[in-house]
Amino acid sequence: MAVALWITALFIGATLWLASVLVVTTAAPDERFPWERNPSHRRAASISLRVAGVFFIVLPVSWGITPIAGYWGALPCLAAFAPGVLAIVLHNTSVTRRAARVD
Repeated sequence: MAVALWITALFIGATLWLASVLVVTTAAPDERFPWERNPSHRRAASISLRVAGVFFIVLPVSWGITPIAGYWGALPCLAAFAPGVLAIVLHNTSVTRRAARVD
């Protein structure tokens, strides 16, 4: 039962993290999402979702999954961040394609 609770919290964190990325990418659809700094169009909802998402990802992985799985507990953490990273890559690719079509 406890493992199911940690996994549910991990899914909630992954969803919140992805929602934070989508809030930023939809706020500026024609601007690339920077990797090395904060985006220029930040929204309070994005920051709040990002903080909650990181909390719900790190807490279950560090307290619930890693004690059971050992070092393999890092894989669920990476898997939780993967949809957000994929959304950023897809957004930046679409911005680049649209810019190339316009020129």
